[in-house]
Amino acid sequence: MLDLGVGHVSVVEGSEQLGQLFPLLLPERRRRVLSANVFFAPRSFGGATVVAEQMARLMVATSPFQQFIFTSLPEADAAPYSLYRYEAHGAAVIGMGLPDTRTGLEDFENPATTPVFDAVLKRIAPDLVHMHSIQGFGAQLADSCRRAGIPFVVTVHDCWWICGRQFMINNHGRYCGQSTIDEDVCAKCVDDATLNRYRQAFLANTLKQANLVLAPSSFARNLYIANGFDAAKVRVNRNGILPPAADFERLPGKTVRFGFVGGNTTIKGIDVINAAFASLTRTDYELKLVDNLLHLGFRSFNRNSMKIPGTVSIFPGYTQANMDDFFAGIDVLLFPTLVKETFGLAVREALVRDVWVISTHAGGTVEDIIDGVNGTLIPLSSDEKYLRQAIVDILDNPERYRQHRNRFKQNITLCSDQALELQALYDDVLKASLPAEGVCPQR
Repeated sequence: MLDLGVGHVSVVEGSEQLGQLFPLLLPERRRRVLSANVFFAPRSFGGATVVAEQMARLMVATSPFQQFIFTSLPEADAAPYSLYRYEAHGAAVIGMGLPDTRTGLEDFENPATTPVFDAVLKRIAPDLVHMHSIQGFGAQLADSCRRAGIPFVVTVHDCWWICGRQFMINNHGRYCGQSTIDEDVCAKCVDDATLNRYRQAFLANTLKQANLVLAPSSFARNLYIANGFDAAKVRVNRNGILPPAADFERLPGKTVRFGFVGGNTTIKGIDVINAAFASLTRTDYELKLVDNLLHLGFRSFNRNSMKIPGTVSIFPGYTQANMDDFFAGIDVLLFPTLVKETFGLAVREALVRDVWVISTHAGGTVEDIIDGVNGTLIPLSSDEKYLRQAIVDILDNPERYRQHRNRFKQNITLCSDQALELQALYDDVLKASLPAEGVCPQR
């Protein structure tokens, strides 16, 4: 059970009930931003949540905007569509109970959320709504904003808005390779082709109504433009990462140390890694694998099943608070993903800490990698020969990588940079949304 603390109300039928949660809100009138993300602290899960949390934390600390968060709570902690209020990262968080099991339709259009969100908007009266990952809430949150006369911004953290499987991974577990989505191709991949056609039209129409669409990389921006979204309304707001601590130091080990954080999943490249190392006869390296399931009492990696001749070590997943410890202990980050990704936080976290990165040509992942200077780029392929050759090149010149310093790390966007840019983007949206002179606003 989550310790949420502050209080709750049952299923909302009117904004009056929210007065129990925010009895002292209205007298204070600063500009308000309500951010919606399906996860939020203490349930910190996924890259979009990391970004949403860091932006909230920095906005609270440095911006004139008052921060509110709308998130979900599991059935174990909250009855469906009831509300709890708690505090996290200095922001007021409204957690809504969300059923753990939902239909395919409810993932993107959930009418049960509408009266709850309407009431939240009425009580908080935000000047702007920022939607991050809203799976399960449903994109009809945008309709609530429009009825209330509130501008809204959407960050497209992944391909959820244009892909029925969210990450453009087909039903065979492979990257589908589309740049402009063809619904006939998708019909052979999704579980329900008719529902998917409705989904695509519904989400496209919704996203086109956003005042601004933010993409975490140029690759992501170009992908959405290629699928019919107005280039003038799609802007890059590059994800920021936390810098290393002032006393961070990466001390060389006895051998070259490779790290992998993608988990035991084929699409992230673990099979390519296994095959590449298994084909080597040398053992002058260490491979450090991060297993995020260890924190949950499970294990996804079985060292005995790996045919890797060198040293293999398995570690629990790191957090934003202790990532320095992991990156201080590796020289090279392996990122042989088999899908084009919209960003890649771990790549930037490594680069800013002087860790060399081997990555496939994977969309937004590679935008801070300079091939041969701070990383090695290999083809997006399941053939291990490309990764094996990159590994051999490093093992043949170990000192270069053990002593590597990334002279371009100042180009990497930090969380503080992203927050400042985001604040300016909010200002632009609010200025553009002001009513014309002599016209009364809707609220």
